[in-house]
Amino acid sequence: MLRTSLQNTILFLRRPVGTGLLTLIVSVLLFVVQPQPWPVAMRLLLSLLPALIPTALAALAVRYHERMNSAKPRLFLSGIALFSWIALLLDIGQTFLPWVLVFCLALIFSFVAGLRYTAVFSLGMIFFASLYGSLRLHQAEQLLYLNLLVRQEQRKSEVQFSIKKEGGRILLFESGASEPVLTAPRPAAMQQLADAESDGFFGLTPAFVLTTNPEDAKAIPMAAVLFVPDGFPAKLWNVQVSSDLDKLQRQGGIGRAEMRERESRCGSLSCNETLWLYEDRFQAKTVQAGYALVSVPMAGPGAGSRTFMLWFREPFVEGLPHHPFVLEIMKGLTVGGITATEEKAD
Repeated sequence: MLRTSLQNTILFLRRPVGTGLLTLIVSVLLFVVQPQPWPVAMRLLLSLLPALIPTALAALAVRYHERMNSAKPRLFLSGIALFSWIALLLDIGQTFLPWVLVFCLALIFSFVAGLRYTAVFSLGMIFFASLYGSLRLHQAEQLLYLNLLVRQEQRKSEVQFSIKKEGGRILLFESGASEPVLTAPRPAAMQQLADAESDGFFGLTPAFVLTTNPEDAKAIPMAAVLFVPDGFPAKLWNVQVSSDLDKLQRQGGIGRAEMRERESRCGSLSCNETLWLYEDRFQAKTVQAGYALVSVPMAGPGAGSRTFMLWFREPFVEGLPHHPFVLEIMKGLTVGGITATEEKAD
């Protein structure tokens, strides 16, 4: 009985439907077990579309495997394999070039020599490219979902807070409150950027942006306080930032970005900084970009707390944590009416 069941299972898996089903299950599990900030049900939903790519390829390979060793199918598969790996090179960048050269040369040699396993070798290259494409699609789905959540929370946050300038400081008020929930110093050499769009901050809404050139959104140093929605998945947002920096690297605008994390102080509170260090080729200098998250208690019983992000972009100087302007803003943050100086006095 057991032997018969095993034989029937093997026969089923050798059919296109069986192979596709097995590939679908394995692919879904592969995507679900990756570190993600979503509930299990959402992980399953987000994994279905990317899993269909290797599933369809596996099912087609089993269905037409007997025809693949003739000349035309081998030529077709070899062409698809070469094209798919060139697409990988365009997406990954120059670091993938050695692998492309090795495998493409091996494929060309295998085809010219008429080796028996040319079709299998081509399928292997195509399957690898499809798996990479599935991972990129899975990442894009999560980023799209994150963007939808962020924009949904934006509409709530935009009507809850307002800003006011007072002397050399910028005050952030909760709607209806007489006391600010967060204030930040404005260095004398920095001004508020007039047109601050959320697209420049990967979907988050800026409360205010300070820069040395109010007419240039790319001027450095700059610092911004951003609204962060509830349940904000910082790790996934980091993937989005890194992905955008990788895109700029492939376009030749910046060098390779190195991500770091370190503990710091934001006014009177401890905070963790996430940093990206890279060479900006247009400005001919090394740039440090990053953020620190600050939790601010809200007024009223049971009001909980809100999270704000201090995002900065500055020229990097070896041995210094920040540019003096950015450091002044970070150290001078006032949360809940308590400054770092007042805390030490207490």
